[in-house]
Amino acid sequence: MFGITHFEFFVVAVFLLNVTPGPDTAYIVGRSVAQGRRAGLMSALGISAGCCVHSLACAFGLTALLAASATAFTVIKFVGAIYLIYLGVRLIFAKPAADEARGQARGAGAPKSLRQLFLQGFWTNVLNPKVVLFFVSFFP
Repeated sequence: MFGITHFEFFVVAVFLLNVTPGPDTAYIVGRSVAQGRRAGLMSALGISAGCCVHSLACAFGLTALLAASATAFTVIKFVGAIYLIYLGVRLIFAKPAADEARGQARGAGAPKSLRQLFLQGFWTNVLNPKVVLFFVSFFP
C-alpha cells in the first residue's frame, strides 16, 4: 500500500492530533470570540502557514536533527512556552477595549490587525511542541 508501513496507526495519530485541543485551538477560539469570524479565519491561516514551516523543515531534514538532539527539542519547547506566556500576560494586562458594549471580550485590548493575527497564529503553531513532536515522530 504505497510503501507506507502502519498506515492505520498514522491515520489514527493524525486524527487524534487534530481533535485534541491545544494552543492552536485555544488561539483560534479566543480570537474568534474576541474579534469575530474574520479574526478567527486569519488566525487559522497563520496556523496553517506554521504547518507549512514544519513540512518544509521535515523535507530539509531538520526534524531528524530535532529527533537526534534532545537539547534542540527542549529549546523549541521552552521558546514555545515563553511565547505562549508572553501572549497570555499581554492579554491579562491589556486595557479593556472601548467597544466593550458591542460584545468584545473584556481584557481583549484593542482589536488586532489581520497581519498581527496571522503572525500570532503562525508563531503559535511554529513554536507548538505538540506539532513539533508529531512531525519528529512521523517524518524524520
